[in-house]
Parts: sequence; C-alpha cells; structure tokens
Amino acid sequence: MVTEKGVHVLVVEDEPLAAGQMARYLAAKGYRASTVGDGLAGLRVHRKDPADIVVTDLRMPHLDGYEFIRELRRDNPDLPIIVVTGHMRMEGGEEERTGAAVVLKKPINLRELAQTVERMVKKTRP
Repeated sequence: MVTEKGVHVLVVEDEPLAAGQMARYLAAKGYRASTVGDGLAGLRVHRKDPADIVVTDLRMPHLDGYEFIRELRRDNPDLPIIVVTGHMRMEGGEEERTGAAVVLKKPINLRELAQTVERMVKKTRP
C-alpha cells in the first residue's frame, strides 16, 4: 500500500474500459490516477500536471507510445514509465526497445500493475 499520498499515476490508454479499470484500481490503492486516450493528450496533461509515474500503451492514435515515451524522456529522462501492451512478443529486452522501465503484457493483471507501481514509488522516494 502507498505510504505517501498524492503519487500521481498517468494512465495513457486508448481503450476506455482498460484505462478506467487501471485508474480505478490504482486509485483504490491510494494513488491519484488520471487517464487520457492518446500520447498527444498524455503530453498535454503531463506538462500541466506532471505525473510521478506513467503507464502507457504503445499502439494509440495521434501519437503512439514509442514517440510519447521519447517526448517524455526529453523533459525527464528518469521518469518511471510502465508499458502495458498486447502488441509485443515478450522475448526479453522490451524495456530497452520501448524506453520504459517495465513492460507488462495485456491482458493486464491489476495486482501486478499496482505492485509494479509500488516498487517504482519505493525506488524514487527515500
């Protein structure tokens, strides 16, 4: 469970049902979760209200996850990013290919997502 309130998790996912499920589960775990449906909107939200952790899909309209991650990394190279995708064969090295800290395969296990976010919070907050 999150010990420090106010950790902002930005969920960038073009499937509204999936985005809503992730955000609701993370909010129930004590995170401040917000959602957007594409990378371009994700950049706008992140620039107005910076996220502590970003959860993103790869295949999205307007700005895909790869470009979204590159843009985020320009401003904040150490931002913890989790990729959640069903469009990648998991063979190892996905983190390096995507620029993310962690890659999780869809269908997502919400408990695994929350545990991954918690580990990232612990790494970034003393």
